[in-house]
Amino acid sequence: MYRDREDATKKGNLDILYKKIIKEIPKNRYVMCLDGKHVRTYKRLNPVVKKMFIPEIEDYYKDMKQKVDNKKCVIKNCTLSHMIDRYNHAQKCNIIYADYTGCITGNKSKETFPLDDIKKFLHKTRENKIICALTFCLRNRTGRKDINIDVEEEYFHYFLEPMIKSEKFEILEYNPQIYNREKGTNMIFIILVLVKNNKIDNSKIDYYLDEDGERVGYPIQQ
Repeated sequence: MYRDREDATKKGNLDILYKKIIKEIPKNRYVMCLDGKHVRTYKRLNPVVKKMFIPEIEDYYKDMKQKVDNKKCVIKNCTLSHMIDRYNHAQKCNIIYADYTGCITGNKSKETFPLDDIKKFLHKTRENKIICALTFCLRNRTGRKDINIDVEEEYFHYFLEPMIKSEKFEILEYNPQIYNREKGTNMIFIILVLVKNNKIDNSKIDYYLDEDGERVGYPIQQ
């Protein structure tokens, strides 16, 4: 279930994404995104995109369908992971907005694994230039204490960068915004501009090791 909040920060994140889409993707904009019962993301991005694909596992997905132009927006009763797996929508998408509320490593009990979702999306898309927007709760996920690195850098260097490169995408732009949610939870909103580069050598991707030589970060051992 997507938590649909209306606050200044979320609106600001959507405004940043809106402007980035206009700048980086000149036409034929196809978006896959998480949205909530009030379809706020759809309402903000719809004017500048050709089509949107939204997964929602809760029963109110039926109500969401009544609030959108069904010629421009496809809503399926499934998770983001299942939408990428089961349908061909991701092949034509050049924008993904995965507004997660949890940590980058996911939640095994809830069967949510954000990095796997993004990796599958990048593997399936046939587009050469991608905007990838992500939101996470900002917490240390590697448990490493042997080096001096902050959590935002950890998210990028340990998790996002190797995962993206493993699908032969080059990172043209990385723009993180850190903010505070209610109850003092630190969040991070990230926009990445990616371009396909089949010359990336997977054997030369930097995966990070701990003091015992064990790989940490991506890929996550479930």
